[in-house]
Amino acid sequence: MNPHASQGRMQAMVDAMTLSDLIPDCLRDGDCSAERLRACEAARRPHVTLLQRLADQQVFYWNTGNPGVAFLRDRVFRTLNRNARLRYQVLSTTAGLQMTEPFTLLDRVIAAGFLPDFRAGHRPAIPQNGGS
Repeated sequence: MNPHASQGRMQAMVDAMTLSDLIPDCLRDGDCSAERLRACEAARRPHVTLLQRLADQQVFYWNTGNPGVAFLRDRVFRTLNRNARLRYQVLSTTAGLQMTEPFTLLDRVIAAGFLPDFRAGHRPAIPQNGGS
């Protein structure tokens, strides 16, 4: 995990929880092979890949030396400061409450400040199953 997303420790704990569901059956069956443990990776890979992709995007924008990209980054930060809906989408994805990209293409245009967001004050409900 890229340290920019602050996800290493949290994802290690989720990995441990996922493995804790699998290990008793492996031990009971006497099969702790890599093949048997692949179920853990298969279960975790989609969310980890999403978080890695988000961290890579954050690094690109946070560490840019390009004035145009820095201008857009700063606009997005100002928008997120005022927009509860978009801020919630980013935070809930990072926290693992959503398993999908936080922004649609339209959300990206709104976050960059090019369109108004008439739902800016609306925060979606947290899904009951912990994911969407």
